Amino acid sequence: MSFHEIRTLTSSLTTVIIVSFYYIFLFNNYNNEFYSLDVNFSFWGTVILLLIPILVAAQVIVQILLHIILAVITKGKEDLSLEDERDKLIDLKATRNFYHVFMAGFFIGLGILAFGFSPLVMFNIFLGTILIAGIVGGVSQLIYYRKGV
Repeated sequence: MSFHEIRTLTSSLTTVIIVSFYYIFLFNNYNNEFYSLDVNFSFWGTVILLLIPILVAAQVIVQILLHIILAVITKGKEDLSLEDERDKLIDLKATRNFYHVFMAGFFIGLGILAFGFSPLVMFNIFLGTILIAGIVGGVSQLIYYRKGV
């Protein structure tokens, strides 16, 4: 497996693990707010806004650890992080797929509101969409690296 595939796989696994634990933590600790009929928009805004820096910080830490581990394994002889045009194209296409899935989930969440469902359903769809879009982005990168662009 190449360095870029390993990086993509660790990034995808980190996203799945962090979002899953975050969702479970919220569900266990804030169960009353999670399914309250009177929606606390401040709570949900905080939930989604806190998820973004948590994901970014986790990704940075995991990528630093990955670079350190691979540098120790290769004894620093190879610069594994070089990117050429193919890598940039793969990254752009995977990012495109990520945003398509995220926007689809966003519009589904808005559609749920338009059909009279509770805003709780919309916010849960948003959290699920972040997870699914992260998975789609990572899987897209792996497929593009394996099959080519």
